[in-house]
Amino acid sequence: MECPGCRNPAPPDAEFCPACGAGLVVACPECRTTNATASRYCKRCGRPLGSDAAGLAGPDPGEAAAGRPLVLVADDEPALRELISEVLAEAGFRTVRATDGAEVLDLAIRHQPRLIILDIMMPKMDGYTTLTRLRGHPATQDVPVIVVTGQTGPLYQTLSFGTGATAHITKPFSPRQLMETVERLIRERPA
Repeated sequence: MECPGCRNPAPPDAEFCPACGAGLVVACPECRTTNATASRYCKRCGRPLGSDAAGLAGPDPGEAAAGRPLVLVADDEPALRELISEVLAEAGFRTVRATDGAEVLDLAIRHQPRLIILDIMMPKMDGYTTLTRLRGHPATQDVPVIVVTGQTGPLYQTLSFGTGATAHITKPFSPRQLMETVERLIRERPA
């Protein structure tokens, strides 16, 4: 592992997840820079950390993570996919990630997420084709889908809702705007 500040090798020796042992904070021995993100959940196993873990000392970590809603995040831009996943993790959601439309279909059918965040411009199969296929499959036809796109104008919003989107957000968007939409849709369609 390397230091996020100076890029020198750094041992994973600071904080660890009590459930799976994943290194959570890596401190560079040379410049002391860390990769700390103040996440409330382990990125590997999803177990709550710190004060959030206090009430969950007894249960199996997989059980604790399973109670949190799963969101499928689909975007071909790794940085945006990671950012959205981080924002969702901070709010207590688990995520599964896809880079193209074909992968979205496979993961959605296999994992049955509570919600899907779907980019439109993706390789192999664009978001609108993917959304049409999601709506045509019995296992995914009722899963709420938030379409995110850099394309502006009323035509794209019309296309999103016409192919079955539950919400439409134009890039760039704020984490707050995304979370307000996610939380509203989760409230409207309980498990």
